[in-house]
Amino acid sequence: MTRSQFFQHFDLLADQPDAVAKMRELVLQLAVRGQLVEQNSKDEPAQKTVERARQAWPEWKVRERLKAERQAPPHPLPSAWAWTCLDEIGDTNPRNEADDKLEVGFAPMKLISAGYGEPVSFEAKRWAEVKKGFTHFADGDVVLAKITPCFENGKSAVIRNANNGIGAGTTELHVFRQYSGCVLPDYVLIFLKSPRFISDGFPRMTGSAGQKRVPWDYFANTPFPLPPLAEQRRIVAKVEELMALCDELAARQQARHAVRAQLQQSALHHLLAARDPHTFAPAWQRVRDQFHLLHDTPDALPQLRQAILQLAVQGRLVPQNPKDESAADSLRKVAKEKKRLSEAGQGGRAWQFKPIGEEEIAFAPPQGWQWAHIIDTAERVTVGYVGPMKNEYVSAGIPFLRSQNVRENRFRPDGLLAVSREFHQKIIKSALAPRDVVVVRSGNVGTACVIPDTLPEANCSDLVVIKRPLALDPLFLSFYLNSLAKAHVEEGKVGVALTHFNTESVAGIPICVPPLAEQKRIVARVEALLRQCDVLAAQLHQTRTLGAHLLNSTLHHLLAA
Repeated sequence: MTRSQFFQHFDLLADQPDAVAKMRELVLQLAVRGQLVEQNSKDEPAQKTVERARQAWPEWKVRERLKAERQAPPHPLPSAWAWTCLDEIGDTNPRNEADDKLEVGFAPMKLISAGYGEPVSFEAKRWAEVKKGFTHFADGDVVLAKITPCFENGKSAVIRNANNGIGAGTTELHVFRQYSGCVLPDYVLIFLKSPRFISDGFPRMTGSAGQKRVPWDYFANTPFPLPPLAEQRRIVAKVEELMALCDELAARQQARHAVRAQLQQSALHHLLAARDPHTFAPAWQRVRDQFHLLHDTPDALPQLRQAILQLAVQGRLVPQNPKDESAADSLRKVAKEKKRLSEAGQGGRAWQFKPIGEEEIAFAPPQGWQWAHIIDTAERVTVGYVGPMKNEYVSAGIPFLRSQNVRENRFRPDGLLAVSREFHQKIIKSALAPRDVVVVRSGNVGTACVIPDTLPEANCSDLVVIKRPLALDPLFLSFYLNSLAKAHVEEGKVGVALTHFNTESVAGIPICVPPLAEQKRIVARVEALLRQCDVLAAQLHQTRTLGAHLLNSTLHHLLAA
């Protein structure tokens, strides 16, 4: 693919992440390598322009430049171009002389943009107010932000329309003022914004973290590729044309994303509006058929998964069966079992909560379902170990979970620590068993997962532990905690501040309990739907990866041509 073909058909690749930004970088990079416009043998060679600039040097500069060491050119240039540096063709520390009463333009860093071609705005000041302690500039100068992160972000600009043509600004600027009209300010700006100049400047920055600066020597003496003046004009015009194309493509991309967001929200609305499995089926089919159109961004998938969970725990994914044992019967059996354990001295804390009020009921219970508190559905609700852990971790022993091991509906083994069996026995009250459900108390509050069968023996830190869910399938409970209940927690409806989210908070969360047989059907249906989401997400990732590879390969080819 030629450069002209690439720019003509770039809109075919423009939907890739960062595609427009990469195109802007390519334009700047091609421009300063002499690969953006055709050369003309009739143009005056750039070396003559450099010689005219040297004739304008003040005496002190003649002495300084004779002692300056030239850096090796980084790559070949077209024949009429010349390697020079900004300090050779201009003043890199200019000063202004003006009447103290003159109104001038003042530019703090916030008024200097990182975008290409965006003008600098000015505050009006008297020259006496800003002539000392600030960086001087005038119309036609080119300024570069030298401090992190402004330098990395590409903050640089051509000064135009300053009050009375001169001004001053933040001390965190380098300034270039040309000699003898040898270079167009806009071409200098293209160079300062080019990816190579910025990336090569990173390791040259000096100073402490958060206060690193690009040194004057890098700004002033980095090899600068100078084209003939006539070609500079063609380059600047072409860059402006292509940057305008980038702006247009970015606007189209933004408009497409806005339309997709609307379609996505409409699809989710239809999903969440499904009152039963019959109305859910066509809404889900629409999502599947139009997945690549509706869910083309990473943030869309969590919303889709959340919608599935929300429908599941409200009884809208699978049909009810009047032959199933009702939740009321299951809850009565749990109450008897808990009474037996209590009488045997094996029960947990018996909280007494008020009956669930109308304001706590999020939806009408389907047939056979019943609202209850979480404590009414499980053997007990307790908490993990909250004491000091200094020197308690061992390389091999009993797995010890922390909040980072708990993800929504998923145990995460990464970073799993271990404690000795002796310490495990010492804190046996926080021991975990498969099918227990753990809930995060700090950080991502309310996130829950089920302890898997792969952890037959484990312990945990400061997590809320729901031991032996009896009236609930553990996965159904996890689905609920990560959907409706999590919203309930985040809204502060658990009766305590989130900073004090505790066992009582979890024990008192209201939950609509389905018949156990229906829970198993719900869990199976949710797992099947989430697997479909994973497959669709993998396909989307593959498509985007291939698109990104094609884009990067094309850019590499064009730069290497």
